[in-house]
Amino acid sequence: MKRTIYILFAAVLLLSCGAREIKDARKILDNVESFIQERPDSALSVLEGIDKSNLNNKELKARHGLLLSMALDKNFIDLTSDSLIAPVVKYYEGTKDYDHLFKAYYYLGRIYHNADRHNESMMIYSKALDISDKISDDFYIGLLYAQFGNLNYDCFNYKAAIESFEKAYEYYEKTGKDAYMHYTSLNLGPLYYEMGDWAKGKTTLFECMEWAYDNDIKTVFDSCVDQLFLLSVTSSTPSIVDEIIEKYGLEYLTQNTPVHYGLAYKYALGGDRQMFQKHIEKAWETSDSNQDTTNILFTEYKSYKLLGDFEKSLQVYEQVFKREDQHVRALFNSPLMEERTDYLEETKSENSIIIKNQRLTIQVIILSCLALIFAAGIVVMLIRNELKRSAAEKERYADMYESTLAERDALSEMLETQTVSEETRAIITQRLEILNSIITSHISERDADIKKADKGLDRLIADRDSFIRSTRVTMEMSHPAFFKYLREKELTDWEINYCCLYLIGLKGKDIGDYINLKRHYVYGSAIRQKLGLTENDTNLSLHLQKMLKNMYFFGEIIWNLPPPIKFAENLLKQAVQAIFVRYNSTISV
Repeated sequence: MKRTIYILFAAVLLLSCGAREIKDARKILDNVESFIQERPDSALSVLEGIDKSNLNNKELKARHGLLLSMALDKNFIDLTSDSLIAPVVKYYEGTKDYDHLFKAYYYLGRIYHNADRHNESMMIYSKALDISDKISDDFYIGLLYAQFGNLNYDCFNYKAAIESFEKAYEYYEKTGKDAYMHYTSLNLGPLYYEMGDWAKGKTTLFECMEWAYDNDIKTVFDSCVDQLFLLSVTSSTPSIVDEIIEKYGLEYLTQNTPVHYGLAYKYALGGDRQMFQKHIEKAWETSDSNQDTTNILFTEYKSYKLLGDFEKSLQVYEQVFKREDQHVRALFNSPLMEERTDYLEETKSENSIIIKNQRLTIQVIILSCLALIFAAGIVVMLIRNELKRSAAEKERYADMYESTLAERDALSEMLETQTVSEETRAIITQRLEILNSIITSHISERDADIKKADKGLDRLIADRDSFIRSTRVTMEMSHPAFFKYLREKELTDWEINYCCLYLIGLKGKDIGDYINLKRHYVYGSAIRQKLGLTENDTNLSLHLQKMLKNMYFFGEIIWNLPPPIKFAENLLKQAVQAIFVRYNSTISV
């Protein structure tokens, strides 16, 4: 109390001194802001008395404009022009003073609402809500939600209005603003029964009515009574009227229109036509709005029906229907509905963009996950293939090792026990070096030894002419007569070498890849011609093997050759296989 008196005294003193003589405008604004909520009329007087020339910077001008907008609003002076508050909003948008920016948005939204610019009002209120988490004034956040509620109510969005008013109630409760809590309840009660929840509407209004009665706030009390009496008619529960009269007495109730048509319906339900007629006439006498007229007609319709006067009830019903039809038509043709439609369309468009962005985000996430899964699958497949390749490589070397041991022993024995030419001895010695490298690498499994063996194989594979020639020499040692026959047919050394590749079991395709495809067809064609074979004859490989078989009367196929030759064949096959392993070929030797 003392603080309020001091503030008022200071305000009067400031005015008496004359605003032009006041140098510290900031101090004045600080004082005004401290008591503007409790004494908005005094605040308005001080603000209007300030000489604008003392507001010598943008911050002071913006603050003065904001406080003046607040004072005008709290003195129920509804502005419809944004000329005062718009520059304030612009200033605070360029600062981090979120408390004042929030209030600037709030009062700009109020002005747009007063001017029936509902769409713009909703947008500005939304901006204020976006920064509400950056301010600590729960009371003003409650005021903002209350304005959302009013705006949604004006746009006939009752569900959203209820949600907004309930949020406002929660924030008022945090700050201990009982009066604002119950004023919010006064808004919520009718909305609850508009949405069909009559019990909740009744409870809410009764609580508000009792608070107003206890605090002797007659205007709020009467508003609650009016809404409850209307609820008694619409919900066909005249007991509501009885409860109110029993608790407060009929004498305490203001004899206005809702009270009279509520009593009229009560008496009609009891069959008292005389008292019904008395109060319905009083209702008509006190009526001063179109809504009152509609409510009275509706009460008459229900009451005449209860009294058994169906003809009169039908007549009144036709009037009610006609008025409601006109009301609905006017509503849909009103600027308010146009604003509502524009707002809904804009909101729909914004929501559509949000939904599209959300869907795009989800699609990106899904595609990213699928890409990761696909990449992981490829990695797994590559690892598996590498493991398979490694296993196959090990198996190949194991098989090579077994055959290599036997071949090494056989060739070593051949050098010791047989008389061979210097050329043949050199060929066999070369092979033994390679075989020993392979055996060493298998035993030690050291990188150096393995690389040595690989170099030996590479050398052998690279020198194809030498390899093929050595194969011919080795085979000729076991089949001199057959090779004599080939020379008699005038086959060249290279053509005989070519025949040896067939005799060790290679197929035409393998040979073509090994020696060069073009040379393959040249050699094959020339050999067939010299051996007297036509295009319709059997293939060259089978013909050569058949000739060898018949010449020696063994009755055995080429794979049953003497051991030294067999081992030479194995080594050749392994070497050719190694070639295609290196180049990822699948040729079967």
